[in-house]
Order: sequence, then structure tokens, then C-alpha cells
Amino acid sequence: MTTQSNVDLADFVGTWALNNEKTAVNFRTRALWLFRAKGTLQATEGTAHVGSDGRFSCEIVIDPVSIDTKIKKRDDHLRSADFFDVANFPTITFKVSELRSALSGNVLVLGNLAIHGRSTPLTLLAQLGRAGESVSLSTQVVVTKEMLGMKKANLIKSWVTMSAHFDLVRS
Repeated sequence: MTTQSNVDLADFVGTWALNNEKTAVNFRTRALWLFRAKGTLQATEGTAHVGSDGRFSCEIVIDPVSIDTKIKKRDDHLRSADFFDVANFPTITFKVSELRSALSGNVLVLGNLAIHGRSTPLTLLAQLGRAGESVSLSTQVVVTKEMLGMKKANLIKSWVTMSAHFDLVRS
């Protein structure tokens, strides 16, 4: 979806591709309500397009198979049908529908998180940066396990804190 943005994107006109090496998706929660559990996921694909008319579109694809908590047994369980169910849902996507100006030079990122075959609207407060031919977007959000489609995940708290830093280069 491409929508008009109220953020001045004149310096960003063009097509941008995800730089996997400088992109990070991290999460943290508590297992058994006591033990901290944290890990990473890999964003494998991503493109953004900014038109000269200010229209903006962006899609990021995350690979749940890539989950890494540094504990293989836990990682395998997180890939199972109890959590990410990677056999049936091999990707997680976030499609940005709109950028809006926010306080202190930040932006509001409006989009939909698609996981487990369903789409959930999310609004994220993010920092947008530019260095030469590279653009970065950093954000943190608290999501519920229900939003992630993990109703069977009784051993983790009901919330998960996700932080992400996406780096895109002009393509």
C-alpha cells in the first residue's frame, strides 16, 4: 500500500533496500514469569519506496526460523506450533502504511504486522536517521503474545518487548 506521508521525505525520494548486516530485531520477555529470556530474529528482506509526490511504501520480512536465544532446545521449541509455528507460517511481515511527524524529530510508523496468518495494526514511535546513502529506523514496542498469535505460550509472560533497528541503502 502506498500512502501520502505528512513527514518531509524530499531527501529520501527513491527506492531503498534492507541492509541485513546492519539490521537487528531483538526481543525480551520472561519465561515462567521469573527467568529473563531474550533473543534475536533476522530480517531477510525489505524495501521502501518514496515517490517525488511524498507517497511512501515499505515492507520488511522477518524469518522466524532464524530465532536465536543461545539455547538450542528453547529455539527449537519457539519454532514449534506452540509459538512461531514456522512449518505453517515461515515469515513475519511488517507493512508500513503511513509515516507521520511526531515530537522531537521522531516519526510515527503506522502499519500491519502479519504473523500466524493474521494481520495486526501497529503504531510505532521511531527515530529516523540518514547518513549518506543509508537510512535507519529504530523503534521499540511492547506486544502481547496474543497479538503475536501465541495463545498456547503459557510459559511466557503475556508481553514481549521488541526492539528493532532497520538500515536501508539506496538501491
